[in-house]
Amino acid sequence: MAYEDSNSDFSSYDEVPEFSARNNTAGDQVPAPSPPTDFVTCPASQLSSNPQPVSPSFDSGPHHISDIEIEGTQQIGIKDGISDGNESEDSLESSVGSSTIHSSSTRNILHKTRNVLAHPVSASRKFKAHHYHTHHERKGKRKPLRLCQELDKAEGFPSPTMSPTDKSHSSNHPIKAKVKQAVSSLSKSHPKRLPKVLASNTLSNHVLGLDLDPFRLTKSDVEFIRLVSKRRFETDGQVISEREQRLQELKIARKKMLVNWVSDRHIRSASVVRGKALRYPDFDEIIEKEGFMKYFGDLALYFSQRFIPVYTSPWEEVPRYERATTLSHVERIAIGMAPFHEWAMVIRGVYRWEDPVKTARWMGIYVVLWWSGYLVTFSYAYLISRVLRNRQDWNEVKRVKGAIHRARDQQQNVHRVTELIERHGSDGWVEALPDSLGSWAQLKLGDFADALEIIRNFYEWRDPEQTTCTLIFFGVCLLLGVFTDLKYCWRIVTFIFGLWFFVSAPIASRYPRYRLVVSPFKWVFWGIPTHADIAYSEFRADAANAITDPDMKKKSARRNAKRKRAQDFETPVMVIDDDQDDGAEGDEGYTTSPDIDDEDDYDPEELISPHDIERDPESLNGKHYFGVIYCGFKCIYRGHPGRLYLADYGLVFETEVNKKVMLEIRWRDVKRIEKDESLSMGKIGKVHALGLVKACGERVKFEAMLKRDVAFNRIIGFSGLQWQNEA
Repeated sequence: MAYEDSNSDFSSYDEVPEFSARNNTAGDQVPAPSPPTDFVTCPASQLSSNPQPVSPSFDSGPHHISDIEIEGTQQIGIKDGISDGNESEDSLESSVGSSTIHSSSTRNILHKTRNVLAHPVSASRKFKAHHYHTHHERKGKRKPLRLCQELDKAEGFPSPTMSPTDKSHSSNHPIKAKVKQAVSSLSKSHPKRLPKVLASNTLSNHVLGLDLDPFRLTKSDVEFIRLVSKRRFETDGQVISEREQRLQELKIARKKMLVNWVSDRHIRSASVVRGKALRYPDFDEIIEKEGFMKYFGDLALYFSQRFIPVYTSPWEEVPRYERATTLSHVERIAIGMAPFHEWAMVIRGVYRWEDPVKTARWMGIYVVLWWSGYLVTFSYAYLISRVLRNRQDWNEVKRVKGAIHRARDQQQNVHRVTELIERHGSDGWVEALPDSLGSWAQLKLGDFADALEIIRNFYEWRDPEQTTCTLIFFGVCLLLGVFTDLKYCWRIVTFIFGLWFFVSAPIASRYPRYRLVVSPFKWVFWGIPTHADIAYSEFRADAANAITDPDMKKKSARRNAKRKRAQDFETPVMVIDDDQDDGAEGDEGYTTSPDIDDEDDYDPEELISPHDIERDPESLNGKHYFGVIYCGFKCIYRGHPGRLYLADYGLVFETEVNKKVMLEIRWRDVKRIEKDESLSMGKIGKVHALGLVKACGERVKFEAMLKRDVAFNRIIGFSGLQWQNEA
C-alpha cells in the first residue's frame, strides 16, 4: 500500500474535482445566466494579463475560499498551464473564451483563484487552517481528530477540515461552484497534460478507478463510512462519544480495505458450491466390484453430503504448478503470520532482558508454575486471556496508529511483513526485506543444516567416541523415564526449557558468536562432527599420510594418472599396478594428486621432496632455509607469475623468472582462507583465485590459480591448524 502524507482529512472524498465537463451536484449548481441581468463577457486575455485590484476581505465563515479542494499534483499541473505569459493567454482564451460571468464577482473570483494557483501549498495550508479555527469557533463544536481521518491521510485521500455533519456550507455556495467550474474548464482545456496529471495524482487514480494498490478504500466505501458516522450522530438525538465513533469508523474502514485487498491480489477464480446428491450405496454391488473400503467411503460421503461440499475442492486432479499462485500463497502465509510475529517480538524482548523488571517477573512466574506443576494449565489460560484481550478496541487502535506512523516515515523499518507487502507488492517484497532479517534467516538456516548433518553423522557413527558418549546420555534419560513418574520427567524437561529461555537464549541473541556454546542441542551432541568437520579431518589425514609414506602415494598417483588417460579411450583399458622404479618415467615425485597428469606443462602440486633441502640463499633474501617443501601451485601474486609453496614453515611465494621470494607467511599468522574469483578474462570467464587473511588483518590474494580448490584443501591439511566452517 502506497501511503501518501496529506494535510486533508477524511470527509470530503466526494468533492474531488473531476477531470471532465460534468457539472456539480444539484446543491452546487448555479442558475443559468440570462441576458437581461447584469452580465458581462470577459475574454481570457483580459482576465489573465490585467487583473483588476480587488479588496482582499473575504468572508471567513464556513464557505471560505479555502474549501476549494485543489490537491498538490493537480495544482502543479494547472499552474504549469498558466505560469507563462503567452501560454496563459492562449490557454485561458481557449478555455474561458466568451463565457459569461457575473460582473460583481468575476474579477474577485479569478484573482483569488490565480493567487491560490500561484502558491498552492502555502495558500492551501493557510486557508485550511484559518477555515478550521473560524468554523469551529463559530459552531462551538469540538475539533475531532478521528483515527479514520488519520488512516485517510496516510492513504492519500483528500477531505475537508470541517465536521462531517456540516457539509451544506461548503457544497452549495455559489462562489465555490463558480471557482470549481473555472478550474474544471482550465483542466479541460489542456488535454495533453491530462495523462501527466493522472499519472502523478494518486487521488485522481482513486476516483477514476485506476489505482491497483492493495488495501485501498473505494469511493463507495468512503461514502458508506460517512453515512454510518452521520447516523451515529443522529441516533435518537444522542451524541455518541468521539472515541466510540472513531473505533466504529476504523473497523469499517479496515474491513473494507481487507475485502478490496483480497479481491485484487488473491481471488483469481471462483467455483460454485454445488453438492451432488448422493444415493445410499448398494452393499452387494459395491462389495462385489470394489470391496469394503469403497463401500465405507461412499457410506461416509452419503451421511456427510450436507455439510462437506463447501470444504471439498472443486478440481478432480491436483492443479499444475503456477508461479503466480505460489507467490500468492507465500504472500498469504507471510501476512497470516503477522500476529505471531508481534507475539514473537514480545517474547524476544523478554528473553533478551531488554526490560529486566519484566523479565524477572516472567521468570518468577515460571519458577512458581514449574514448582507447582501448572505450566500446561497456565498455557491454556494465557491463550484464552490473549484472545479476549485482543477483543478490546484500544489494542486495534494502537496497532493502526503504529502502522500509520510507520507509513508516513518511509525511512523507518517495517515491523510487519504485511506493511512490507503493501509497499512493494507481491513480486518485490522479498527483495525489500531488511538486511538484518536476511542475515538472521541465513544464520538460522545454516544452524538448521548443521543440526541435520550432526544427527545423520551421529546415526552413522562418523565419530565413534562421541557417539558413544551421546548414547550414554540417552541411556540415563531412559533410566529416568523407567524408574520415575511422568511428573518428574516433565519437570526435568521444563527445567531445561527454562534454563534455555532465561540463560542460553539471551546470550545467543546478544552474542551470536557464542550461540552454539550455550545451545542445549549442542550439549547433547557435543563433538559430533558436521560434514565440513569430516572434510577437514580427511584433509589432515591425507597430508599426514603423504608425509609419513610418500612411496605409497607415488604408486597411487601413477595409478590415478593411468586411469585418467584411460578415460580418453572408448574401449576399456586395463590399469596395471607395477612397483618398478619410476625414475625413467619422470614422475618427479608428485604423489598425492587424484588427477595428476604426466605432461610437462601440468602444474606440479604434490609432494616434491620429503627430505630436508637447502634453498637458494638469494631466494630468501640472504637467509638459508632448511625444511620440507610439501607442494607447489602456479599462480600470480601482484602481477608476478610464480609458485606458491606449502612447507612445514608456512607459505612461500617464489617468482618464476628470477627465483626470488616475494612473500613468506608463517602458519601461525594465517587467520582465514577463502575461495575467490579474479576479474573476467573475456570468453574464458572468471579465473580462480585464492584469498588469505593474516592475523594482523592484511589480505593477500593469489590469482590465476588453476587448481585453487586443491590448494585450499592442501593448506588445511599441511598447516596442522584446526579449522571451522564460517557459513
